[in-house]
Amino acid sequence: MEVPLQITFHDVDHSPSAEEKIRKKAKKLETFFDKIISMAVVVEKTQNAKHQGKLYDLHIKLNVPNKEMVVKGHENEDLEVAIRDSFDALQSQVEKHAQKIHGEVKSHAETLRGQVVRMPEGKDFGFIEGVDGTEYYFNADCVTKPAFNKFKPGMDVTFVEFHGDEGLQARKVSG
Repeated sequence: MEVPLQITFHDVDHSPSAEEKIRKKAKKLETFFDKIISMAVVVEKTQNAKHQGKLYDLHIKLNVPNKEMVVKGHENEDLEVAIRDSFDALQSQVEKHAQKIHGEVKSHAETLRGQVVRMPEGKDFGFIEGVDGTEYYFNADCVTKPAFNKFKPGMDVTFVEFHGDEGLQARKVSG
């Protein structure tokens, strides 16, 4: 990112853990498109007429060459869920933009099955063995559900194969 990430908490107490999650999600976006110029994230509480009480929402503006992407309206009672849903929506926009720029046509990757075989204690990564015996690296950012800390060796998972710099990797991992 050319300009440092800007995070603002509006009518919400500053949360170091929320800020850390936002920074990780923002960094992850750079793996899909490395020409991000700037990003501003506003975390706020909103009042939804259909809902009792306040909801968390993120307003995200992301600038890339010749385009501005905006995400808002993924309100939730749980701040972590609002962060996840907002960044998932933004990631979808970034991936589509990157494909358009690179002239790629989106093809739906085949979902594979496998089993978690190793997860080093205290680390945020592990390894999956596919049904054909091929081993795939995965990390916490590649997990869709349940939360990464719920994954254990022997757990059956589905995932999409990805060829990364270090070899075969799994993304969109779910148990």
